[in-house]
Amino acid sequence: MDAKPGGAQRQPGKALNVRRTSELCYGLTLKSTAAFQGAEIARAGPGNRLQVGMCPLIVLRGGRLYLGSAAIGGGLHAKTIQMLTNILDFGLDPQASADAPAFIGWGAGLVERDSFEPQVLDGLREFGLAPEIASPKAAGVARGYWAGALVDPATGRIQGGVSRGLEGGVVGY
Repeated sequence: MDAKPGGAQRQPGKALNVRRTSELCYGLTLKSTAAFQGAEIARAGPGNRLQVGMCPLIVLRGGRLYLGSAAIGGGLHAKTIQMLTNILDFGLDPQASADAPAFIGWGAGLVERDSFEPQVLDGLREFGLAPEIASPKAAGVARGYWAGALVDPATGRIQGGVSRGLEGGVVGY
């Protein structure tokens, strides 16, 4: 059996077998899966790498790990930026950040139904922005999912957060 990058294995006379993979970031393991990427795997072919379908991130403070995270989905980059803003600028813990309303995709003002209070959307309109409620199908394509862990610099305590709808969790040690 030949081991291939990204957790793929090729067995003589057998189809490509993909197993769960993970990244280790200073002791934090960020899981991902290729289970939903059948078309991309077929397109890449046996023994070839897939394009990176997530946004891994490490934030250091004073040269020490402060935040490790990863995002997946159509809006992975926008989700990552919003989570960083919530945590680094507004001081939210990772789960509160993941639970906060967020824009989806890269369209300025694309939101999911019932994610923001109506007065927030009205305030955006007063600034000349036009928030748009995404259809469930469009939201499913444009949504980003995020998981991360923050290490409290004073206590070393690890706090995790995961986007709702992402079948996963954060474990730190």
